[in-house]
Amino acid sequence: MSCEPANTPRAICLDKARWSAALASLRPRGRAWRHGGTDALPGSVMGQFFDWMGGAYADANARLCDLLAEMFCATRINSTPEWMRDFGLPDGCDPFADVCAKVSAVGDTTTDYAEAVLAGAGFIAEIAEAHVLIMSNGRVGCGGRAGQMRPLSEDGVLWTVTVSKASPALAGGATSQKALARNMRAGRKIGCGVDVSAVECLMRRIMPFHADLRIVLDDAPPPSSGDSSQNLLLFF
Repeated sequence: MSCEPANTPRAICLDKARWSAALASLRPRGRAWRHGGTDALPGSVMGQFFDWMGGAYADANARLCDLLAEMFCATRINSTPEWMRDFGLPDGCDPFADVCAKVSAVGDTTTDYAEAVLAGAGFIAEIAEAHVLIMSNGRVGCGGRAGQMRPLSEDGVLWTVTVSKASPALAGGATSQKALARNMRAGRKIGCGVDVSAVECLMRRIMPFHADLRIVLDDAPPPSSGDSSQNLLLFF
């Protein structure tokens, strides 16, 4: 059994001639209806009536058949605005500018997937995931109590994205609007850092919602160790 969407609409959509014949076959038998006698239907006023009915039904049925094609992104004709609205497009931060590419995208919440998406957007980057907890307020001795454990980040998950300054998407010297104080002196221009807002915007679309994000600029990403996940426990 074939599931190809292109094969489905044509099999059930009738043209004008087939609709006219189908409707004419429903009339009662007898000479008055030119059905079963010697009088032929073609060329008669009644035949012209069923030809007109067949055209009206064919037009209406064609619109219904078009709806079947609109159910699939690849065969859509008139419903592109609806498809784009359902999938949140247009969106300047979305890695999938084409709606059908977004529909067919598998997606994932792993660092490897996020790195691949960043690479497709022109960013050379590596991502490290850390689950960080802080142990604090512990006491020993008489009346001692156990310490409190709390996450370092809001939900205990931190993604650190190290972006290379050599990334093609950063070419052209784009700068952010936020000034960096550094060694400011009278008469010197305020230095602005490289604009990484596009990285943050893109990451917020693909990273786990509960994770915190930290972006670091470097001349080149650090070598990958093969495992970007870390579990850290800090004591204070």
